[in-house]
Amino acid sequence: MHAVFGGSVIELAGRVIAPPQQACGLGSVMLRSYIQNNRNEAEYIATYTRNPSVIKMMRKNTQAAEVYPLTKSRELQAIARQMPHATDHRGAVLHIGRYGAGLYGGSVQDPAANSIDGIKLSDQFVQLKATGNALVAVGRVRECQ
Repeated sequence: MHAVFGGSVIELAGRVIAPPQQACGLGSVMLRSYIQNNRNEAEYIATYTRNPSVIKMMRKNTQAAEVYPLTKSRELQAIARQMPHATDHRGAVLHIGRYGAGLYGGSVQDPAANSIDGIKLSDQFVQLKATGNALVAVGRVRECQ
């Protein structure tokens, strides 16, 4: 994780958690800790992803659990458009070709085939049918309690 846009956006990147610990909430704990230590600057969280679990983690740490593009917000969409390599593509902001031939090279199931809000992420955003594409997800940092 690091801050971009003058420190106003935390960019989540390169999260790797061993499979046995993936459902334990470690990503949320790390993100919450980073936010608490950098709260005076960070206003938004942004990432490139194909994984509904990452969006769920972001929801736990954003105001009103709102994460673009699942939440239609002009404010959040504007931040998404400013991310490096971001392009508007048929109703979503994406990084086209971010993962080349695919995130995991076909060795495991594509995370975009997993559901969020009861619908496969790749069905909600047809641009994810191409396994190299990534959504740009953005949320406003939730106030620490």
